[in-house]
Amino acid sequence: RGDDDDDEEALIDDDDDDKSLSLKDDSEETMSSEGVGTDLVIVVVLVYFLQGALALARLATTYYLKDDLQLSAAEVAALQGLFVAPWVVKPIYGFTSDTIPLFGYRRKSYLALSGVVGALSFACMATFASSRVAFVTTQVVSAAAVAFADVVADSIVVERSRDDATSARLQSVSWISRYAGSISASLLSGVALDRFGAKGCWAVTAPLPLFVALAGFTVKEDPVPSSSSSSSSRDATLVAASQKK
Repeated sequence: RGDDDDDEEALIDDDDDDKSLSLKDDSEETMSSEGVGTDLVIVVVLVYFLQGALALARLATTYYLKDDLQLSAAEVAALQGLFVAPWVVKPIYGFTSDTIPLFGYRRKSYLALSGVVGALSFACMATFASSRVAFVTTQVVSAAAVAFADVVADSIVVERSRDDATSARLQSVSWISRYAGSISASLLSGVALDRFGAKGCWAVTAPLPLFVALAGFTVKEDPVPSSSSSSSSRDATLVAASQKK
């Protein structure tokens, strides 16, 4: 009977251990979900939806370069390569947001600024940027604003992702959002370009970055002294800026 009692106590202890491990796993999962936050989901959805929706502006740009500015195919190709250049220097944006806090924040202020600059760039394209120099300048600035927002959003994702499962879910949300924006723009771009012209398409695109700016204000971030530097923030941005989309 003594042996039976010992066996029963051992079984009870094992059950208690299993329950404690299960509770610990649930707690870690809950903490991870709380670390993600609704604010981050909103930022990811809007930033990547914007990247997909910019297909509307890209189509308008192609036709504007050929039809309005009367550029050759070689000149159009060269300028389109120049418009992509701001995406090549993404690590610079990461270093900037890490080492130079803007208004006391490393993430949300830069995200809001990128949205405002992007909206102003598209608005300029739709209004008075008619010369080649003005048009190319606004195109490069708008591309830099979108790329900067992409880096900041990726940095926040890296900082908030405590495990592989959370990172995978956020990556899924980002790709779904991007394809949703791209498909929507593809369906509407031809009709919009035919009805409103290139400048009309840019006017329609201009308000979209403002949603990214508004999302930036919702990001939960503790203010940092301008003289301090966080190594974890730098590491997060290096990973985000160097990864391939």
